[in-house]
Amino acid sequence: MATLDYFQRYKRVSICGLLLVFLCFSSIVQAISEDAQVDRSNTVTPQDYGEILRLADEVKSSDPVRFGKLLSSLKNDQVNLSKVQLNYLNYLITYELTFNGKLEQALAHSKLLLQDDVSEVLQLRTHIINTNIYALSRNWQDGLSSLLSIIQKLPEINDRNIYEQALAVIAIFYNQLGQHELALQYASKLLSNAKKYRSLCIARFLIIESKAQLGTISTLDPFISESINECKQSGETVAVSFVYTNLAKALINKGEYKQAFELLVQHINYIESANYRRVLAEAYSLLADLYLSQGYDSEAKRYAEASLEKSVGVEVNEPIIQAHRVLYALAQKQKNYQLALELYTKYSNLNQDYLDEVQAKHLAFQLAQHQTIQKENEIELLNEQNQLLKLQQQLVAAERENDRLFMLLSLLVIFVLVFFGFRLWRTQKRLKQLAEYDALTGLFNRGHFVEVAKSTLRYCQQTKQHASIIMFDLDKFKSINDNFGHAAGDWALQTSAKVCLSLKREQDIVARIGGEEFCIILPSCGVYKTEQIAEKYRQALARLDTQACGSVFAVSASFGITDTVTSGYNLERLLADADEAMYQSKRNGRDQVTIFAKTDS
Repeated sequence: MATLDYFQRYKRVSICGLLLVFLCFSSIVQAISEDAQVDRSNTVTPQDYGEILRLADEVKSSDPVRFGKLLSSLKNDQVNLSKVQLNYLNYLITYELTFNGKLEQALAHSKLLLQDDVSEVLQLRTHIINTNIYALSRNWQDGLSSLLSIIQKLPEINDRNIYEQALAVIAIFYNQLGQHELALQYASKLLSNAKKYRSLCIARFLIIESKAQLGTISTLDPFISESINECKQSGETVAVSFVYTNLAKALINKGEYKQAFELLVQHINYIESANYRRVLAEAYSLLADLYLSQGYDSEAKRYAEASLEKSVGVEVNEPIIQAHRVLYALAQKQKNYQLALELYTKYSNLNQDYLDEVQAKHLAFQLAQHQTIQKENEIELLNEQNQLLKLQQQLVAAERENDRLFMLLSLLVIFVLVFFGFRLWRTQKRLKQLAEYDALTGLFNRGHFVEVAKSTLRYCQQTKQHASIIMFDLDKFKSINDNFGHAAGDWALQTSAKVCLSLKREQDIVARIGGEEFCIILPSCGVYKTEQIAEKYRQALARLDTQACGSVFAVSASFGITDTVTSGYNLERLLADADEAMYQSKRNGRDQVTIFAKTDS
C-alpha cells in the first residue's frame, strides 16, 4: 500500500508514496521555522558555502523552489567547494534527481557517493535514499540489501532526528514488501522514540496500517481515535485519510459492510480535502464495491471510474483491480457481454500482475533471509577458523624454544597437507563441474537440471506458486553440422547458451538437456508471461550474426511452453507436454512459440 505524502503541493505523478514520506520526514526532522530561515537567508554570503549547503538541506522539502535556486548556485561554484562540501552537494543532487523521478541517474550518483570517503551520517542518509529508489523501481532484492545496511547502523546513530528517520523508512519499506509484522515492530519502536508531533503521527499511522494488513486491528481501540486526533492537530490530512481507509478495509474484512460504508460516507469529504490521489483511489474503489453490493449501480460506476481516474500513473495496486472488478460486474449485470468480457480480461490480467508482484516480493524477502543466514554461518566459521589458528600459533610459539626441529617438521607436514588438500579440493571441484555442467555450453546438464528443477517445483507447489517451462530445439541443426562442420555447430550451441544466460531472470534455471535441445524452468511465472519471454529468446536467436564463426547460416529455434496450471508439478509431465508443444512448433513450420494445450485424448 502507498505511504503518506506530507507535501502534496510538490508531488510528482511518477513518484509513489514511499518517496514522498521520506521527503516529508526529512523536512520534519531537519527543517527550522520559516522565520528563522528568513533571518538566516539575510546573513548568507556567496562565500559561505557550508551555510548555503545547510540551508538548502533544510528547505529541500518545505520550499523546493528555493532549494532549486540554492542548488543551482552551488553547482555553478562547485570548483570552490572542499571535498566534504562537494560530497554534501552530491547528496543533495541525488535527492533532487530522486524527487524529480530520475531514478537511474539518482542511483548512479548515490553509488558514487557511497564509494567515496564520506561521513557516517551522509552514508546513512544515502542508504535511506537508495532504499526509496529501489522501492520506487520495485527492485525489492537490492532494496532489502540497502535496508540491511540501515538496520546494521541503527545502534551507532547518535543523531536523534536521523534515528527516527531511519526507523520510519524501515517500517515503510517492510509494509510495502508485505512484511507487516516487521513493519509493526519498527513502527512501534519509532512511536516510543519519537519526540515531534509529526513523527508521532507517522509512527501511529504505520502501526494502524500494519495491524490492518495483519487483521489484528480493532475499530474500538482507543489508539485509533488518539491517532486521528494527534494527526489532525499536526495538520496531516493525508495520514488521517489513510487511517479512515484502513479502518474501512478492516471492517470489510470482518464482514461489517454497513459500518464500513457509513465510515467512508461520513468522512469522504475530509478524504477529498487531502487531495492525494492514492488515498482517493483507495477510498473510491471501496465505496464503489460497497455501493455495488447494495444495488446502487450508478453510484458504484461513478466511484469506480473516479478511482481509475485517480490511479493514472500509479503502478498496479488493489484499488485499480477492485475498480475494474466493479465495472465488470456492472457490465455483466447490464448484459453488455462484450464490454464485460473486455473488462474481465483486463481485470484478470491486472490481478495476475499484482499477484506476480506479491510473489516477487515474497521471493526477494526469502532470498534475503537465506543470504543473511549464510553470512552468519560464514562469520561463525571464520571465527572458529581464527580461534583454531590462534591455538596453532600459541602451540608453535611454545614449542619454538624447545624443539626447532619439531617446528620445521610440523611446518613441513602442514605444507604437505595444504598441498594435497588443495589438489584434492581442485579435483573435487573439477569432478563436480563435470557432474553438474555441460562441458560445451557451461549450462546445467540434464542430470543436475532434473534435481534442481524437481526441488524448485516442490517449493512452488508448497508455496502455491505457478511455474512454467520452456523447451526449445535448434532448427535443422544437423544440416549446420553437415554443411558447415561441427565447429559451426558447436558455435551455434555455445552462442545459444549465452543468449539464454543473458535473457533469463535471476531465479530461472537453464539447461542443455540434449544435443541441440535446451530447457528453462521459470518459477513464479504464468504461461502468458512465459510466452512473452520465450518470444524474446526466439527473436534473439533469429538475430544471431553467424559470421563470427566463419560461416553464414541462419539460426532459429522451435519453442514449446507449458505451466503447472496445465501440466501439474510433475517434472516428467511438464517436460513431455513442453516437448509436445515444441514439436507442434516444428510441424507448423519451425521458428515459433507454441503453448501446450490439453486434448481429450
